[in-house]
Amino acid sequence: MREFTYQKYRFCISEEVENFANEVKRMYAIQEEAEEKLRTIYKQYSDMDTAIKKLEMDCNSILREITDHYVQRWIDSGFYELSLESFIRDYVQPEYGNDALALESAYEQIRAEYNDIVMTQEQKEEYRRLRKAGRGRWVGGGFGLANAVSGAATAGMMNAASGLGHGVVNAIGNLGTSIAAAGKKRKLYENQHTLDLLLEALSEDAGAIFRANIEFAENNASLTYKRVTIDACEKASAIISNIRSRDMSEEEFEKIVKQIFDLNPYDIEFYRLLLLKYGDEKYELDELAKFFSCGQMLKTSKLVKFNEIYLQADKAEEYESYKTLLLKMEKAATFYGIDKENKLLQTVREKCNELELKERTFEGIVFDTIEMAEEAKKEKADLERLFNEIDLSDEDSLKIGIDSLEAYEATVYSKNVYLDRAKGELDKRIYESEEKILKEILQSINSLNKDSLEEAEKKLKQVEFTKVNKQKYLNEVQDDIKNFSYNIRKVEGVLYDTVEEAEKARQEVKFYTELLQSITVNNYDSILTAIENLKAFNYTYVNSQKYIAQAYDFLYEFRMEEVRKQWNDFLENKNYKEALNAIYSSNIPEGKKKQLMGELNTIVKEKFKTKLTEAEQYKTKSANKKEELNSTLLGMILVLVIGAFLTKFFSSAFKIAVVLVAFAVLGLWMEKREIEKFRKSYEEINELKQMGFDL
Repeated sequence: MREFTYQKYRFCISEEVENFANEVKRMYAIQEEAEEKLRTIYKQYSDMDTAIKKLEMDCNSILREITDHYVQRWIDSGFYELSLESFIRDYVQPEYGNDALALESAYEQIRAEYNDIVMTQEQKEEYRRLRKAGRGRWVGGGFGLANAVSGAATAGMMNAASGLGHGVVNAIGNLGTSIAAAGKKRKLYENQHTLDLLLEALSEDAGAIFRANIEFAENNASLTYKRVTIDACEKASAIISNIRSRDMSEEEFEKIVKQIFDLNPYDIEFYRLLLLKYGDEKYELDELAKFFSCGQMLKTSKLVKFNEIYLQADKAEEYESYKTLLLKMEKAATFYGIDKENKLLQTVREKCNELELKERTFEGIVFDTIEMAEEAKKEKADLERLFNEIDLSDEDSLKIGIDSLEAYEATVYSKNVYLDRAKGELDKRIYESEEKILKEILQSINSLNKDSLEEAEKKLKQVEFTKVNKQKYLNEVQDDIKNFSYNIRKVEGVLYDTVEEAEKARQEVKFYTELLQSITVNNYDSILTAIENLKAFNYTYVNSQKYIAQAYDFLYEFRMEEVRKQWNDFLENKNYKEALNAIYSSNIPEGKKKQLMGELNTIVKEKFKTKLTEAEQYKTKSANKKEELNSTLLGMILVLVIGAFLTKFFSSAFKIAVVLVAFAVLGLWMEKREIEKFRKSYEEINELKQMGFDL
């Protein structure tokens, strides 16, 4: 006597019920193994033709293994007189009477569909005639449990029990070799219904053998079982169906639960009913279902109900949505008795954590709570509003804005970003204002007037700067005042004896400077006139030569530009020598000619860049040409000799050798053409070098 507890229920299991439950477990294990084997075998067929040929024998083998399992069990228990033949004859056959095995019926159904593809109507009729004629005699082969045991004596026994002793038609005429027939056979083989039909039939036959096993145990092993009858199954199913949506008292429901359990504890709907009403937090229902071989189905039912919560949920990419879903799923996992490490639950939990982290993150900062992150967003918006109200071009507005920012109480978001920006802008405005004042003071200075210098000094001392350093400029002004008598006599680095002389020198510098500034640099006559005027001026205090030299620089640059224009025309017409002559014949100093020569060389190098590369390749290839030619010729001779020798053994050897030599000759010719092309570039570059170009 065993007892199971579930919620407030106590389920007492009698010895008879336990015995039968153990047998059912054994049956399911055997059946599961057999079904997996059938799946594997069917997959290995690869096509329908092979399946039709092998199915009968393979299914027989599986049925034999199922039957033999039970037989060996009882032999191991001490029933040494039992044999496979006697078990089939005395216990399995009565389960069928004159009916065929389910597997044979399934096979015949599949075979009929196959015959429709590969046979003519006449052939199908002949096939059915031969099958019918074969019934009633066992000749070996074909379907039936008799084929699972060896010996001719078994045949007669099986004919009476199952009627499965059939002959097999080996020659069936046209096998439908057309593309259409091949496609139909492939479709029949790959159709899941074909395999499902066989699996369902296997389940029926396994059930019949199981019932035979129970019969043997009751008759021989003194075991008692409480079987579940078809009537009991139907009653239990009807009760479950009728109470699903019915509102009833707890007391009435308890009575009905006991009634269903007594009728059929193997009905998965019974466990589903309890699961939906009470759940399975303590896994008690799971243990009860496992005992009656419903454990896997109950687990599946749990997962289906659990997954429905996920499938029906609003899964918007929002934290609150996933938080609600996670709470609901965690509650359901506890209620149904689902592992907390469930993959789907883990996925939702990870997604929820991901979205929660996203919600807590603002501007790269992860806050402790979502509320803090939201507060940070609000504070930033407030600070941004205060900052945007500031006129960044106005000092007073900046000062008021800074005061407002400093007064704002930010708890989680740093206001320093906006405060620093505002202070930085204020510093810029102050600096600009101070710099403007400083510039005005400095620009007002007449360095030749001591009173002007002293007034500037006074102003610099009076102004108060916070950003600009005035000391440097004050020191310079004070130095100018201190050295005024010296500075006023100094003009362009020359110290004159008197202030009067220095003033005259300044007038001369002014004249020269204005004269140079009057030159139109792209006008030849303007430059020459300026030079003549500079030379003609009667200077007294200032050396005019540096000013004259500046004027000549204008003249030389004008002439150089003229040369550049000339060589552009020459280069366009490929008159490279004339381009050089334009430089050599120009009336400019040698240093300027070298400058122009460098410019021209650069232009020519760029223009002949490809040819320069080819010229270098010509030098390299020419150096190795003779040695390579000798090697190639020697190789060709060697190939011809070897080809002539091998002709004795291989008639086409010499022809092949000639072809190889021909390819070698072709290669030499192509290489020669390439070298010739490079030679022209080499000669052209040499010609330019002889002209005077530095390439």
